[in-house]
Amino acid sequence: MGLLDRHKKPGGFRRLVNEMETTPPSKRDKLLESLRAEDFSFIEDVRRCMFKFEDFANIDDLVMCEIVFTLAKEPKTIAIALYHAPEDLAKKFKKNLSHPQLMGLREEESMLSQVTVAQQMSARFRIIEKARALQSEGRIVLKPYDSKYPEEMK
Repeated sequence: MGLLDRHKKPGGFRRLVNEMETTPPSKRDKLLESLRAEDFSFIEDVRRCMFKFEDFANIDDLVMCEIVFTLAKEPKTIAIALYHAPEDLAKKFKKNLSHPQLMGLREEESMLSQVTVAQQMSARFRIIEKARALQSEGRIVLKPYDSKYPEEMK
């Protein structure tokens, strides 16, 4: 039995994509590289379907509004995730926040003096997980999964 066999069962592709989205890049790259030898095209499909935090810069504003609404009680998470982020990415988040959320974010940003890479990665993964949960609920489409891989039966 190969390492990828369980991921080729119904729902396995989605789980693998979600796991890779929230795995630190250095570890993720090593895992995907080792799995690529087993099934190159399957791993390329996984890579293509993975959502990265930087992809939020290209998300529709209505979708972003839905995502940031679910983070209404987590201004610190957003502040840490956006710490020294590219300007276009920070703008995308900030323009879709409600006024109270924006005030909470600014307050959290003013208290940040130092953010570790691990803290930032954790905050970014939290936001991706929240967004994928919204997609699972059918409220948004963040990034579609490959339709050739069957979903788990509910």
